[in-house]
Amino acid sequence: MKRIQKSLFLAAIVGALASSFNLTAATGIAMTYFPIRPQGTDAAREMVGLQTHINQYDRDRFYQVFAFTAEYSQSFHAKDICECLFAGQTFGCGGPITSKSMNLPTRSGCKPGCESEFSSEFSDDRFSDDRECCQDCCIRILGSDVAGRTANDWVADYFGLPIDYSSVICFEPRIRNFIADMQAYFGFDEWVDGLYARINMPVAWTQWRLNYNEKIINPGVESLEAGYFTGNSVPRKQLLAQATDFFNGRAPNLTSTKTPNVVFEKLDCSRWIPCECGKFDEVKLADLEGIVGWNFLNHENYFLGLNGRFTAPTGNTPNGKFLFEPIVGNGAHWEVGGGLSASANVWTCHSNDAAFDVYLDANITHLFSACQRRCFDLKCAPNSRYWLALKLEPSVDPLSGENGDGTSEPSDFQFAGIYAPVANLTASRVRVSADIQADIALKLAYANGEGFSADIGYNFWMVTCDKITACNDTRLDNQNWALKGTAYTYGFSAGNFIVEPTVINTCPPTPPARIIQECAAVALAPSAICPPIIKALDSTNLDSITKGLPAILGDLTTTFTDVNDIHGDLVETSIQPKTLDRSDIRIIGTEGLSHKVFAHLDYCWVKHTDWTPIVGMGTAFEIGQGKGCAKNVDCSSTSDCSPCDRNDTQSCLRCSVSQWSIWIKGGCAFN
Repeated sequence: MKRIQKSLFLAAIVGALASSFNLTAATGIAMTYFPIRPQGTDAAREMVGLQTHINQYDRDRFYQVFAFTAEYSQSFHAKDICECLFAGQTFGCGGPITSKSMNLPTRSGCKPGCESEFSSEFSDDRFSDDRECCQDCCIRILGSDVAGRTANDWVADYFGLPIDYSSVICFEPRIRNFIADMQAYFGFDEWVDGLYARINMPVAWTQWRLNYNEKIINPGVESLEAGYFTGNSVPRKQLLAQATDFFNGRAPNLTSTKTPNVVFEKLDCSRWIPCECGKFDEVKLADLEGIVGWNFLNHENYFLGLNGRFTAPTGNTPNGKFLFEPIVGNGAHWEVGGGLSASANVWTCHSNDAAFDVYLDANITHLFSACQRRCFDLKCAPNSRYWLALKLEPSVDPLSGENGDGTSEPSDFQFAGIYAPVANLTASRVRVSADIQADIALKLAYANGEGFSADIGYNFWMVTCDKITACNDTRLDNQNWALKGTAYTYGFSAGNFIVEPTVINTCPPTPPARIIQECAAVALAPSAICPPIIKALDSTNLDSITKGLPAILGDLTTTFTDVNDIHGDLVETSIQPKTLDRSDIRIIGTEGLSHKVFAHLDYCWVKHTDWTPIVGMGTAFEIGQGKGCAKNVDCSSTSDCSPCDRNDTQSCLRCSVSQWSIWIKGGCAFN
C-alpha cells in the first residue's frame, strides 16, 4: 500500500504542476462558438475500476457488469477561455496589454505587481471589490469622444451608449459539470469467446458562467447629436444605462419626431447571458453510446481486441444565441468509429496474486454532419460581430455627390433607417462535421489480490477542425448592409431639410483590419474618427466607399451640413459604397486537444461468489491545449491585417478547456 500511496501522491503533484502551465489560445481571431470535450467521451472514466471484471479469460458463459459513476468537474485557466472568446483584445495584470496602459483602477489587495500601476484618472469609489480591479481578462468600453483611446478599446457608440461613456468589464469564465454515467457490459463468451457489448449512458448537468462584472467609470451625460443616429438629438435617457445591457439583448430607443421609424435592433446572436443571474444551465442525456467488440487474442496474461462503436446524439444543439453557450453532448453529431483494447501483465506475485498490468483503450470516431446555428465575425476583424451595421436601400431622393467641377454623380443607396449588430447579419444555419475524434487512455493498474486495486494513467483526447458549410442564406445575401463606424447618417440643408446620407468612409474598398478598426470597428483608434456621410430621409447608410463627395440634391444647389449648420461642416456621401456580403464573413472552425492524468482507487468484495460489489473513487487533471494562431493566419501582427488571407474560406482555432475532476464509481459484477 505504501507504493500505491506514493504513486497516487506523485500523480497528484504531476497534475498540480500541469495545471500551472498557461497554454494560451489564438490571438487575433475570436471564437464565436466555444466547444468542449463531450461529457460522454472519456476513455479514462470508462476503464478505471473494472479491469478485473470485464474482458475475462476462459469464461464459457454469459456474464454482466453494471457500473455507475458520479463525477464533478470544473474548469480552470479562465484567462485562456477569455482569450479564445475575445481574441487578445483583453487586458489584465501581467497580460499582453499592461494594466497601466489601460488606466485600470486599483487599490491595496490586488495581485503583486499591480499596485501603483494605474492613473488616478479612473480611480473612484465604484470599485468596491479590490480583487476585481486586477482580474486577468478585461475589456474597456469607451465612447468615441473619450480621450486616451487605444486600438483595443470597444466603441460605446455601437452599443447605444453616450459618446462620453466609459467602463471596464472583467471576466472569469467557468464551466462546471456533474455527470451521472451509467455503464453496462455484457460478455457473450457462452457463444463466442471474447465477444462483448457495452452501453454508456451519461446524464450531464452543465453550468456555464462568464462571471463578468462591469465597472462604470463614467455613465455619460451627453445626448447623441442630431444626424449621428437620427434626425433629432437622442437624449441620454433614451440610451442604454450600461454596456452589458446591449450584450444581454437590449437596445436604445431612437424614436424621434423627425425620423420616427429609425430602428436599433437588439443583439440576437452571441449574447452574453440569458438572464440577470449570469449563469446558464443544461441537463440532458449527453449521448448514447453503443459498442460491440471481440477480443481475438485472449490469454490469461494478455488480451487484444477490436470494437465498433456508434453514438446517438441526445444532447442539445448549438444555436448561437449566446456567446458562452452551455453544451451537453457532442453538438448533435452522430458518431461511428472503432476502437482497440489491449492488456498485458507485467508482474505477478504468485504467493498472494498481487499484480501489475498495463491497459490500453484507443477509440477513434467520425462526427457526421449536424445542423447548427452559428454567427461569425468579419474577415480580419476579431469581435466584429459586435460592430454596428446599417441597412441600405435604393436611393429615393435625388441624392448625389458633387465632383467639384460642376458635375455630380448620383448615389445608388440611402440609409434605410435600420441599425443592427453585425452578429444579426452573419448568423446562419450551418452544417458542421469533423473527420476524427480520438480518445486514447493508457493506465498502469495494481491489484493486491485481496480486493484492493489502484490505477494511474494518461488520457489523450483530440478532435479535428470543424468542416462548416452554410445551410441557408444570411441577411447579407439578400439585403444591403454596411458598417456605420462613427459616420453621421443624416445631413441638414439651410432650410432644415433632413437628408439621410450614405456613410462616408475614407478606407479603401477592401481595407486591412487596422484601417477597419480605425474607421468603422469596435476598436476605434483615437485619431481616426470617420467623417460624416449623407443620406436622404428613409435612405442609405454605407460602410466602405470608393470616394466621398459633398452631398447634394440633384439640382446641385442644395448642400448639407451636420447638426443644422451649427458647425457648418459639409456632409459627404459615399459614391459608391461597398456593401457587406458573404465573402466578408470569416468562417471559423474549432478543434480541440487535451492531455489528462488520472488516478483511481477501488475495492471489490472478492469473496462473493454469485455477484461482486465494487466501489472506488478517483481524480483527474486535464490540460486543454491552445495554439498561437488559427490555420493559415499569421498572427505576428495585431495592427496590420496584411498577413490575413482574405481569400481563405475557413480557418481553424484551437481552444480546449482545462479542468479538474473527482468521481466515485460503484458497480456490480454478476458471475
